[in-house]
Amino acid sequence: MKPATVLSALLLVLGLVVLIVATGAGTGWFTDADGKPNDGAAAGAAQQRAGVGSPASQRCLDEAELRRIVREELAAASLPARPPETLSAASQLPGEADAARQLEHVNRQLDEYIRAGSISEPEMAALQGEIAKLDPAGQRETIGKIVRAMNSGALAGHL
Repeated sequence: MKPATVLSALLLVLGLVVLIVATGAGTGWFTDADGKPNDGAAAGAAQQRAGVGSPASQRCLDEAELRRIVREELAAASLPARPPETLSAASQLPGEADAARQLEHVNRQLDEYIRAGSISEPEMAALQGEIAKLDPAGQRETIGKIVRAMNSGALAGHL
């Protein structure tokens, strides 16, 4: 957003607040008829006793109701977009035995490149693809091994 647009919007809001305060139209928004701070539950109960409007449309939500709504929204947002059965095998986390085998395979490939002394860009891209399939600990270990080999001069290539 452009700064001029943001500034003009802020000035418009400020002008409206000044107008509401100057005309007194905002009095009673945050206080009840006695001038005490407005308690949403108490105001809703008072309006309900007086028969003013429907209770659902006239009262403020209390803390427990707000917490319940937030919990419901968070639960709804955390549901997976599709059922777990439809997830592909590549996107599912591998078991510990599979992860260990993958790490061993990547380490063997890396050792071969280090013995050769160099790695081409396509080979590095393929190796990075294999590293991406590892668990985070395996990724850190393998990337660290590549960096150490490159820094020591044992492996020539671009990461």
